Amino acid sequence: MAKRKHNEDSSSHPQFQVADSKHSASGPTLVTFPGTQPADDTLFDTYKHRSSGDDKKKQKIIAGETQKIEFVGKNYGADSTSDLPCRYMVAVYDKKDNTITLQEAPVINMHRTVKALKGIKSQVTAQNSFLEAKNALGDTFGTKKARQQIKSMERNEVKVESLGQDVVSTMQNEIDVAAQAVPTVDMIKEDQENQRPVPPYDAAATAPADIYNMDDIVSAEELNAVPIKDILKCTNLQELKEQLPFTLSEFVNTRVLSIINSKGKIDRKQVRVLVYISYLMAYYQMRPVLANKRDEINTILYNPPSAIVDRMLERYTTGGRRTPLMADKLVCYMMLLCLMANNYTVIPETLASDLSLKPTKTINLLKNVGCKVEMLTASQAAEFGIKGKVRRASLIAPVTFPVARKIPERK
Repeated sequence: MAKRKHNEDSSSHPQFQVADSKHSASGPTLVTFPGTQPADDTLFDTYKHRSSGDDKKKQKIIAGETQKIEFVGKNYGADSTSDLPCRYMVAVYDKKDNTITLQEAPVINMHRTVKALKGIKSQVTAQNSFLEAKNALGDTFGTKKARQQIKSMERNEVKVESLGQDVVSTMQNEIDVAAQAVPTVDMIKEDQENQRPVPPYDAAATAPADIYNMDDIVSAEELNAVPIKDILKCTNLQELKEQLPFTLSEFVNTRVLSIINSKGKIDRKQVRVLVYISYLMAYYQMRPVLANKRDEINTILYNPPSAIVDRMLERYTTGGRRTPLMADKLVCYMMLLCLMANNYTVIPETLASDLSLKPTKTINLLKNVGCKVEMLTASQAAEFGIKGKVRRASLIAPVTFPVARKIPERK
């Protein structure tokens, strides 16, 4: 293979030439965008001076805009870049003539203006003009102390213009990022669903008994561990109170006494559920700081079976303590057992008295497990042996829950 000759035909190399731009105002222009750069599809217009003079003929104004920002730049006056230590050229290749033409390209610095701040800027300008006139009068006719105060204010004044439009862009970017972090309605609903202090439920259930599963609230192992042998021997309320871990519950006391004094076969599972509710009530009355201390639990609950204590600590504490959310979960699970033990209907005032809760708090928690709360008539209240105005909470199928308001967390 023959070696390539060094003196190859020079016609294959393009010829360079420099365009005479001294008397021309046409040609390319280079621009710089401080801070934010517009989108690639942003359109810009070039405006030239109508004068035939050589100097003014080269003057240009380039302008463009987006939905929020205006861009304007010029190559004369205070914005002129004629004092740059170098010249910029743009090379244009002509394939037909095989020539490269170097065309001088002026540099224009673009300035941006946020459209939304135009009105605000004019107000600030008018206010600044008034302050300048006032300071001029004070500097001319004011006392020495007044002149010193004016100079001190001028030294300490922050020039907003010196901060530049970058501050506005930074703020806008932070607002956009924050807007993306705002949760949607679906996200809020999902968050509320995850934080709802209730066991798993069947939203499609058509009967109250099918909404919740008792095994998700208390296991068969725990119920079988509940001691009821001595309780079944009780004949009156005083004897019963000596056997229960929590003695102040009207709901539990009346129902257990009614079962053991009834004729026929005793419903032992129902008795175990009611006694387990008594354990939960006694545990709820403990101070939160003691709720994870096994020795304290054994003392206050009169040595309950270890299976019950283990599951209580597992269900109703987190990180070794009982949080407010865990306390609500404990009450909600307890209320569901009360509903299951009483044909899915309870009197909120009775539970509020048993747990030392406000009636409004009790009603809200009952609604959060899916209950509908309504006022009873005088005749309906008499059936429960209650006088005066009283409410009734009933678990309704299909289950519905209240939509809670999103309350911002306290800092």
